[in-house]
Amino acid sequence: MTAVSPSDDPVIALRRPEVLYEGVPDHVGGPLRDWLHKRLLIGRGDYDESTAQMVCLEAELLPHGKWYDSGRYHNGVRFAPQEKLLRTVNAYLKVTRDRKISSALDGLQEILTRGGSAYRVDIEGRCLVRRVDPSAQALKDLVVTNADPTAGALLQQAWEACYGLSPSPDTTYGLAVKAVEQVICPHVSPTNPQPTLFKSRDTLLRDPSVWELAIQDPKPRKAGDPTPATSAERIIALVDLLCSGHVSRHTGTPDFRAQTQEEAETALTLAITIVQLVSAGSFRRR
Repeated sequence: MTAVSPSDDPVIALRRPEVLYEGVPDHVGGPLRDWLHKRLLIGRGDYDESTAQMVCLEAELLPHGKWYDSGRYHNGVRFAPQEKLLRTVNAYLKVTRDRKISSALDGLQEILTRGGSAYRVDIEGRCLVRRVDPSAQALKDLVVTNADPTAGALLQQAWEACYGLSPSPDTTYGLAVKAVEQVICPHVSPTNPQPTLFKSRDTLLRDPSVWELAIQDPKPRKAGDPTPATSAERIIALVDLLCSGHVSRHTGTPDFRAQTQEEAETALTLAITIVQLVSAGSFRRR
């Protein structure tokens, strides 16, 4: 799939965010069904029943027709209930993630965009994700591309868990923490055989003077004002905030509860920012 800069996402120009469709309106249903039909068509009149069966299992669809009918799983996909159509498209993207065709994904993206869907194809073509602020999408794509491969993959998984069709705040938060852990620990705790972000956080807090940010430290605004936190201390505070907000980390603790969607989105934004600063060498040892 040809990557399109989220800042150029035509849906921003076509429709205001508040009028995007959460589900599948009638005018979008037909094009989506036709798209699925073409993806499962092999040659003249034959269907990829193996893939169609996997899509039916993933999307919890029943085959359409008798057990002896040819193409019954294909028809199960093509005639999926309207309320399950986005889930069906998402299932197809998941089960065929290793054999995508750029032109086909571009066509799907065009249908969703022109139809005013609240969802779009993710940049890797692996699933549908909610349309978010273009600048946030662009930063995520940049970091995933340029960061440590493992950290980038964790952020991508966190993004899918956060903005996919079935958001999982706990999963999102946990993956965001792991992504930051992947880039922070080698710098802060290189000799620790079992490093964690929480241990590295404690090390950072004990002696923040060891660290610097590629922006000079702020000075008091006027005479008599207290010395403000250094630039590095402000980044360390973000790491601390990410750790302390992870209340779903351990069961049995007094503060244990499920993370909210808002917490997950905020944690993901923090993680993307921290991973970018560390990966770019902006946050470093003095």
